[in-house]
Amino acid sequence: MKTLAQLYEEDQADRRDPELLQAFYLITKRDTVRRKLAEAIVVKRKQLSGEEYYYLEMLYQHRPAISHSRLAVRYAKRACAMGNEKAKWLYAGATDRLLSRRGKPQRYGTQFARKNAKSKWKLHPVDPTVTDEQRAKWNVLSLAEAEAKVKQMNEEN
Repeated sequence: MKTLAQLYEEDQADRRDPELLQAFYLITKRDTVRRKLAEAIVVKRKQLSGEEYYYLEMLYQHRPAISHSRLAVRYAKRACAMGNEKAKWLYAGATDRLLSRRGKPQRYGTQFARKNAKSKWKLHPVDPTVTDEQRAKWNVLSLAEAEAKVKQMNEEN
């Protein structure tokens, strides 16, 4: 049986493969298989490490379903609670993605989108009550830095 680390590595390798990126439906199919294998591992194991929760978050964050987004947030939060520093940004990103998918403002400013390949990138609406200090706690760019990133993305496009 594959490990969560192996599934994670396969997931990341697919997203670096230019040929696969041209046929994204193949990545989606592979994601589904990896997610099912990961679910079997979670059911079989009694305890997971912070690193394994990090891998799970990455496997679930790519799926469009809100239920998968909820799991991604849960897994990232567990990884953070277990001391995995890399999971902090993932927690913020997964939280923002879930909020954006629900049509709500994101908290941390990690989610960008565009309507199509020719349109400009935009930062999804951001909750104005969240401070840059709160963003920094989760290793996220300040709001000004996120807005500068959008500008840069549009200049490169």
